[in-house]
Amino acid sequence: TISAYPAYFSSVLQPIFTAPVRKVIPIDGKAVVEFDIVKELRLTDEYERAVQFDVAVEEALTGRRQNNTAQVMLHKHKYKLELIKTSEYFKPGLKYTAFIKLSHHDGTPVIDRTNPVKVRWGYSYDQDNYNETEHKLSSNGLIELNFHPPLTNATTLGIEAEYLDVKEWFSTVSAAMSPSNNFIQAVVKTENPTVNQDVEIEVMSTEPMKYVSYQVLGRGDVIIAATVTVPEQTTASWRFLATYAMAPTAHVVVQYLRDNGEVVADALDIQLDGILQNFVDVRLNRLETKPGSPVELNFEAKPNSYIGL
Repeated sequence: TISAYPAYFSSVLQPIFTAPVRKVIPIDGKAVVEFDIVKELRLTDEYERAVQFDVAVEEALTGRRQNNTAQVMLHKHKYKLELIKTSEYFKPGLKYTAFIKLSHHDGTPVIDRTNPVKVRWGYSYDQDNYNETEHKLSSNGLIELNFHPPLTNATTLGIEAEYLDVKEWFSTVSAAMSPSNNFIQAVVKTENPTVNQDVEIEVMSTEPMKYVSYQVLGRGDVIIAATVTVPEQTTASWRFLATYAMAPTAHVVVQYLRDNGEVVADALDIQLDGILQNFVDVRLNRLETKPGSPVELNFEAKPNSYIGL
């Protein structure tokens, strides 16, 4: 006996129950049962829905019964669109970067060199005034979006994406707040920051700066604290040496002081590679063996290493 019914969830009405569709079929070790999604399960909406199957098998000779339950998620579309935000807020007057990910429901990226992804975006809730652009998918199913919001009259960023018959409206990105409506933004220019190598930081602001102060924190300690002179420029860049004391994550805080006493600041985290100064590799001569049989283990590490076994 196979019972199939949609699984509904509600925090208001409990329980929400749909009469299950039951089918009784003979089985000889294996059987195949088909359910019509529209006619039998009566699912005609566009929402994702979990369908639960309750199976009871009864032996004809002994009368013994065994039960099992499984769920299958039904999707309307073959693909899904996701918005990857680099930050929950954008800063007016400074660049904001986001990514759109197109993938199958198992997480594998969609590779399509022909069909573009249409993106509609704007800095208000009025979708009639949105801009529309088309983008080609990369080899990993991602699209990089760079936005340059204006310094004024930009309170929210709305993004909508469309690929073939899939259309997704993402949650909006709110604008950051500042008393003077001035902002500073720090980004890492080094592609793969590594311990014992220089890391380049670039700072951009919405108004000319005289100087920029920055601190590099690692494991709760202030490792570097310095000030960079900026002769009335809106951009500045400098380098610092990444050390083991900053690994695995270096926290960088940058700020400058306005004439009215307002501190305009930003912060970012830098994931450092090369934090392990040694390695260990373990190999066995066999994966399965009988009790009493010898097993050989081979270890590989840097010379003069101490290995605990």
